[in-house]
Amino acid sequence: FGRVKKVSCGANFSVAVLASSGKVIAWGSNFKGSLGYCPTPNQRPSLLEPPVVVNRPVYSGVGGGTAGADGCEGEAVPEPLVGIVEVACGHSFTAVVDSYGAVVTWGDNSEGQLARPRLDHPESNWLADSQICPFPYPVSGGSYMGKAGIVAAGDCHMLMLTTSGVVYSVGAMEYGRLGRAAYDDGGSGGGSGGGGSGGG
Repeated sequence: FGRVKKVSCGANFSVAVLASSGKVIAWGSNFKGSLGYCPTPNQRPSLLEPPVVVNRPVYSGVGGGTAGADGCEGEAVPEPLVGIVEVACGHSFTAVVDSYGAVVTWGDNSEGQLARPRLDHPESNWLADSQICPFPYPVSGGSYMGKAGIVAAGDCHMLMLTTSGVVYSVGAMEYGRLGRAAYDDGGSGGGSGGGGSGGG
């Protein structure tokens, strides 16, 4: 694949960014779409995959454009992610930043840690209690957030630091890990949402 400039590890998978092109390589378990593509209904964490190039789905119709947030609907042409400059892996999800400052995420979204709508996949019974977004897709609210410079990931939450010094946090709220007051479930639930705090 070539020389690597960035690496990060999740619970059962790893991700690397290539130095020359900014392409993303992932390997390990794809149990919850951690490797950037749809897992099969009978896939289990113990099934390990060799290194693969992470692609984003692009519609082949007139006008192009990325696929829907679930990434598993409709016909799309895979196109490699390129120009990636930062990467961070959580337990079963990945967040990257491209050269334009956009944050792109994929994998487990059960706590809203991908900063985009949570989706069920009823066609896969083993996913009945999970929400996954296996294909790379830009985060919700990227237009008002501005350009990101760095992403960081915990077990099931994510922080995005913008170039203007503002931190946005999404994902599970327990233990105060998002650095802001919970606004649902009486402050004890694992809801998601964007929030910013000024950098110093």
